[in-house]
Amino acid sequence: MHAIEKITNKVREISLGSRQNLVTLLHKPNRLTNPFDQTILDDLRKEGVHMTSVERLFGEASEHIMNTLRCASSSLDIADELHLPSHLQRMTSSVDLLSSHILSEYPELYLLGLSQRILDLVDNYLKLPAAYHGVALRRSLVDGREEGPRLWHLDGEDFHVFRIVIYLTDVAEGGGPFEYIPRSYDLTYKDLKTIDSRIKSADMLKVVPKNVIRQCYGKAGTVILCDTGTTFHHEKLQTAQARSVAMFGFSSRIPSNLQLAKRHFPVEALKEELKQLLSPIQIPYVFGWRG
Repeated sequence: MHAIEKITNKVREISLGSRQNLVTLLHKPNRLTNPFDQTILDDLRKEGVHMTSVERLFGEASEHIMNTLRCASSSLDIADELHLPSHLQRMTSSVDLLSSHILSEYPELYLLGLSQRILDLVDNYLKLPAAYHGVALRRSLVDGREEGPRLWHLDGEDFHVFRIVIYLTDVAEGGGPFEYIPRSYDLTYKDLKTIDSRIKSADMLKVVPKNVIRQCYGKAGTVILCDTGTTFHHEKLQTAQARSVAMFGFSSRIPSNLQLAKRHFPVEALKEELKQLLSPIQIPYVFGWRG
């Protein structure tokens, strides 16, 4: 049965890849007008990651965005891990803001992922019409648990996954930086076959030299753009201070794992609220791929 499943999955992967290639031939993304954006795409294709800042990415709107991010970050502060306020939920290794609370209190953060410049970047990188997975606001605690996103992995929603991470707090040594292995190192899961599915930091160091691994340190407002479908990455374990981030995710509208792609934001449950927020241009990015 296991062999049959592997063959079935491989055939499905080839079929999806062929569909995406066909759509790529027909897709005409908006032309990039900012030379900085081409640099972002070049870095993603070569190394898998580009670091920048809210100020550089969003220009004149950056001050307003940072003020909103600071307010949202304060909603992640907790006094007692065992008795969370109703707008927070405990995850594997973090505390997350409820999606319904994001829409009701900070709708502009959800819409930030649908800003035209971001959509143009994603469309041009994927060379396919993009699907917006949504936004998550997360506070990772100093709890010593090397689980969930703290394990090394590739994201499995699609062949390419465009992820944007914005630091809401300063992230220094001990603060759990975003950590990755450059795409140019050409690491695959086959290279890690001697390790079980839970790839911890110590396991990765048995395969990849320490000097190859890159850490993304930065102040609040630091932005990390990454193809997390092709770039091994994780959230390094917090040992000195907690870390808060906002995360935005995208894939093609023909994702290789539709259910996983849909899981990030409960669009169906919040459909009426979203209809009040979205423009006609934005609707296909949110709803047009979930059927």
